[in-house]
Amino acid sequence: MSRSQQPVRPLLLVSIVLALTPAVGTAQPTFGYSPRFCQIWNVAPSANLPSGDSSLGAIAAVTPNDMWAVGSSLDGSRHTLTEHWNGTAWSIVASPDGPQPTNFLMAVDALSTGDVWAVGFSASANPFDPQSKTVVEHWNGAGWGVVPSPNPPLPRGFESSNELFGVAAASPNDVWAVGHTYDFSDGQSLILHWDGVEWTDMSTPDPGLAGWLNGIEVVSPNDVWAVGWNSVDFVQVNLIKHWDGTSWSVVDAPNVGNFVNQLESVSASSPNDVWAVGFHLDVIGVDQPNQTSVLHWNGTAWSVVPSPNRTQLNNYLFDVVGLSAGNAWAVGFYDNGFQLLTMIQRWNGFEWGVVTSSNASDATNELTGIVAVGPNEAWAVGQSFGFFNWETLVEHLSCPSQATTRTVKR
Repeated sequence: MSRSQQPVRPLLLVSIVLALTPAVGTAQPTFGYSPRFCQIWNVAPSANLPSGDSSLGAIAAVTPNDMWAVGSSLDGSRHTLTEHWNGTAWSIVASPDGPQPTNFLMAVDALSTGDVWAVGFSASANPFDPQSKTVVEHWNGAGWGVVPSPNPPLPRGFESSNELFGVAAASPNDVWAVGHTYDFSDGQSLILHWDGVEWTDMSTPDPGLAGWLNGIEVVSPNDVWAVGWNSVDFVQVNLIKHWDGTSWSVVDAPNVGNFVNQLESVSASSPNDVWAVGFHLDVIGVDQPNQTSVLHWNGTAWSVVPSPNRTQLNNYLFDVVGLSAGNAWAVGFYDNGFQLLTMIQRWNGFEWGVVTSSNASDATNELTGIVAVGPNEAWAVGQSFGFFNWETLVEHLSCPSQATTRTVKR
């Protein structure tokens, strides 16, 4: 697993390739401080188990003083990890595991203080036969509990694994989760729906082979987007699906690179302002690094929007949050030739630019989730590796003197 604690969704296992040449800087827009946009990110204290080896993959907010982050921790075996922000400090809250010894929570969404959903998967300890099962957990205000979820087989009838990577809620009776179903030779994107009583399989066929969905966003009950990738003619391409209130359909998605494309997250500020981020395989001389990908939906079509890279080595975007037509954030990390460092980008209405972010260690620092709780307050989560252990990484953007209204954007 490339991210050790939070498993990277594989790019057909060929594009996680570290370039071997020294880092070479590339032209990139950078944003200085302005009164309109606060852009100062700092590492914030977060909770870790005494055993160490903890990571966070996603974050959601009810209010600025009521937030959840989820991930996993290692204590003999891999366990689910949930942390809560009460406005003062992050603390670990007990959460159950799935039926098998290796457990991950990959995504979280919050409707209210007593209605929070987290999804992931539970796998066997055998790396050659993981047999993953979906894990769906619900917070009712008093505790986390596992909610039964489907594990559909592939049509051929072989024993299949199922994993969830994204969740988004429209209401207590309308929640979506996405991921994939796979066996030793094939795959299919997975879409589950909660109607207030039970989770059901709503998956639809993918073009090509090996469909996989990583992120989902609810604009309204009749306007839902899901993003990921699939394989067409043995080339990995972006996959975007849309729910119109009646059925799921595949929407034309442009690709940034010619070889391998992968979308990780999607976020909308309105029906005509939707962002999707990820990365693609690029060819730079003799090297084949991953570089950032950003797509935008304007209400009519998806298009590629240029996004910066810190180096000509690997650069990834794993999550995005859109607040308005002129304000969006994306987080990930990049390789400088010696270590992995956090990367945060901001859309100012005209272009994406890199803003200064902090790092907790001299080795590996990765951001994989972001939430905004106002125009000038946001949180990002991930993991860092110090001398001995993986630890949770939390960064905070806050300029209270500039904030006006505080509306939560998941």
